[in-house]
Amino acid sequence: MVEQAAKKGAQIICLQELYRTVYFPQYKDANRDAYAETIPGKSTEVFLRLQRNIKSSLSYLSLKKISEGQFHNSAVVINVDGKLLPTYRKVHIPQDPLFYEKNYLKRVREGTKYTRQPMATFAVLICYDQWFPEAARAVKLAGAELVFYRQLSVLSRVKNKKKATGMMLGDSHARTCHSK
Repeated sequence: MVEQAAKKGAQIICLQELYRTVYFPQYKDANRDAYAETIPGKSTEVFLRLQRNIKSSLSYLSLKKISEGQFHNSAVVINVDGKLLPTYRKVHIPQDPLFYEKNYLKRVREGTKYTRQPMATFAVLICYDQWFPEAARAVKLAGAELVFYRQLSVLSRVKNKKKATGMMLGDSHARTCHSK
């Protein structure tokens, strides 16, 4: 999929939240160790190799194990030169039916990250962060032209899909930061 996007001219490729797994926080007691990896780690190695061939900026989201019992939902960005950039960790952690993320993820209190690339200056935020405007405002003020919000939701488990507007399976969308 990444190679196909690059062949079609994509200059920034962003994969969905927790791209390698089902959205396991929809369950109260999933084995998070089965889904976690280190950064850098196996995914990073694969995407660094891919990036050398495609020359696009590439981003993916992963469950990062930071220590025993400590996990972050993390956005990894590899720039067009193949350099691994500082990792952004999801700040806002939901806890609702089908979104039991506080059972798995540690909240962080660190700033947003953005990257200046030849094609655009952009930031990658994660799912629930989109409901809190301060992150988008911060990256816009820092110079971001695009903000990517990647998410992986549980629409397939929601009984009344008409009421679940906005929830998508494997959604990755971007918003342009406009200035007045």
